[in-house]
Amino acid sequence: MFCSRQVPEEIRRFDVVLEQPDHIFFCGEQVSGHVKVDLAGCLTVQGLKM
Repeated sequence: MFCSRQVPEEIRRFDVVLEQPDHIFFCGEQVSGHVKVDLAGCLTVQGLKM
């Protein structure tokens, strides 16, 4: 697991793209979209938690 202060150097870019980027979300509301990851090399990941 990493936070914004400790990004593995294999990760060139990590984007979360929402289907409704201008929407104001409230507690309990469903959020949908996708994650884009650009890697410089191989990286083993056990999971992704947001």
